[in-house]
Amino acid sequence: MTTRADARPVNRGVKPVEAPLAIAEATFARDVCRLIENRSGWRGINPHFIARLINAESRFSPNAVSPAGAEGIAQFIPGTAKRRGLKNPYDPAAALTASIDFLAHLKVRFGNLGLAAVAYNAGEGSASRFIAGGGIPLETENYVFSITGRAAEEWRKPDARHAIALIDARKSFSDACPDLVRKPGRIRLATRSAAHQPWGVLISESFSRNTAVRTFNRIKRNFPADLREKPPMIVPVRNLSMGARRRYSARIGAASRKQAIKICTSLRARSLVCIVRRTR
Repeated sequence: MTTRADARPVNRGVKPVEAPLAIAEATFARDVCRLIENRSGWRGINPHFIARLINAESRFSPNAVSPAGAEGIAQFIPGTAKRRGLKNPYDPAAALTASIDFLAHLKVRFGNLGLAAVAYNAGEGSASRFIAGGGIPLETENYVFSITGRAAEEWRKPDARHAIALIDARKSFSDACPDLVRKPGRIRLATRSAAHQPWGVLISESFSRNTAVRTFNRIKRNFPADLREKPPMIVPVRNLSMGARRRYSARIGAASRKQAIKICTSLRARSLVCIVRRTR
């Protein structure tokens, strides 16, 4: 049974620091690790568990997209992100905060961190069935072991308590965590989507969000001057004629159909291809 305890901080003696409000490319590893350590302490959850889980999910890539459509550093599927109030899964600071809060909720609901990991990977229904004696996918068994250092079976009972494997037993968390995170120079944070507007001018589309954005940014060099500084409005879409996989549409946002047509007309005058689309 879910309680309301997950909605409140567990460790009242630890005040979450305000910085970093955002995670910068230049200090990516440090910022990520500070956020994990602080938010985990506030939520009363082991930071080594969080760091290992995020490493298993995305290798700390803020732009990761799974074949199943999970997005960002914490690999939220859109439905879960919406329920957890996460507006932009590609914002690593917001996504990590939401992930830690969600895992604290799962720990309260299911009883221990191993079951929280099962629920995060395979879904809360799978965790409930596992507690009742059912099985879990081999992928989830491997996932739980890689994060906790113990087999999922050892976590099956909600009252099971085990130590979580450290990132590096020779170092403190603050020293070991950055070594687990990819080097800052290799990190490229995702372009933030412009606020969604009712209409848009489609410029590029791809199964890869990054590819859609890169194509948009390449084409916008030829935009009229008043449009070049506009960030893309990124809209997830599904075209069943191309399969069930989610595609990412990079558009110029417009407040009305009339405005969108005007923008597209100005682009076509420069021999650029565009399509006016309503934002669903």
